[in-house]
Amino acid sequence: MFKIKFRIISLCLLLILTYFSQTSLTFSQQLSQTIKPNAINQATKFFDIFNFFKPSPVQNQQKSSTGLVDIYQAQKDHLKHVEVIVKAKVYKMLSYDLYGLPHERFLIKLNNNSTVLIAHDLKMAPCVPLKANDDVTIKGEYIWNNLGGVIHWTHHTDTAFHVGGYILFNNKTYQ
Repeated sequence: MFKIKFRIISLCLLLILTYFSQTSLTFSQQLSQTIKPNAINQATKFFDIFNFFKPSPVQNQQKSSTGLVDIYQAQKDHLKHVEVIVKAKVYKMLSYDLYGLPHERFLIKLNNNSTVLIAHDLKMAPCVPLKANDDVTIKGEYIWNNLGGVIHWTHHTDTAFHVGGYILFNNKTYQ
């Protein structure tokens, strides 16, 4: 019984360390180096889902002097949880997401013809009066997906653990 509790606690600690580390190893690789593989094979398959939440490795990111990542590079490298600033045209306004926290949603079209979903939290920032073909500048956190990605956290921050973002439209900042 003690061994099972010890392994569970070890897994939890390793999960926390993995999340905050900047190593390029996946959780499964770190786990297999730390704990006997035959005791944990099934658990590693389950815990690999947590790699979605892990920030992309810093050494692969092309950061500017402001610490921001180029969105085209982020798309190409399938980066997740990186700060970007992008200027683009609104491609399409979408219906508001009213499940959980309400979000204003719209698509922007980049110069490479890909679209990126913008999810703007209406509990944290005011609605932006946009329509298709409006020019907009967006700062937020980019998460890659196979549809082009999503940018969220386009509002002021409410925590010391995350930087704030904004949407700039018609010389007015919405954050």
